[in-house]
Amino acid sequence: MVLERNKEVERRTAGDLEEFLYWAALYTTRDAASRWELDHRGLLPGCGDTRVGWLAKQVQLLGLVRPEWAGRFRAQIPQQCPGVRLEDVDAYPVGARS
Repeated sequence: MVLERNKEVERRTAGDLEEFLYWAALYTTRDAASRWELDHRGLLPGCGDTRVGWLAKQVQLLGLVRPEWAGRFRAQIPQQCPGVRLEDVDAYPVGARS
């Protein structure tokens, strides 16, 4: 079950262990990336969409766990976050900091 503001927005069941692990990594890195973005807001001048930094950091963190998961997540960004350009996510300077 996925909660957003204490409201259920999605319910999933994993068909296999690999899918379960992907979801676990996805939600864990989302929390870490959103906290990172708050601490590093404004690293890309002219980018007013705070989702860009958070998504860039999440792609980076997922890549540290499993590169194919980072690619899978990145490919879903245009559908999951309308208005966010992949070019901006790729250009965001997340560096090696965590």
